[in-house]
Amino acid sequence: MQKPPPHRLRQLRAARGLTGLALAKLADVPQPQVWRFEHGTTPKGLVAAFKLAAALGVAVTDIWPELPQPAPQQRRRAVAEAVRARPTRTPKNQGKRKTGGK
Repeated sequence: MQKPPPHRLRQLRAARGLTGLALAKLADVPQPQVWRFEHGTTPKGLVAAFKLAAALGVAVTDIWPELPQPAPQQRRRAVAEAVRARPTRTPKNQGKRKTGGK
């Protein structure tokens, strides 16, 4: 029995030197979801697909050409949700006031 060819997501991830866990953290999606996508599961929701594509710096259709193209409004909503869900890094001292203590 012949092994199936590696999925495009796995190829892009490996080309960037990322592990599945590192990609999951970068895209803010669960690691098992990355594994399922790499092993042939097509994303049902667009948010995870857009998050992974954005983390890799490619278009969603570069990874999953079989995905139907969403209407522009739906695509904007999915991208906006992916951006909002992305964790932001803040400096340690942000929000803390310096006091004039000794």
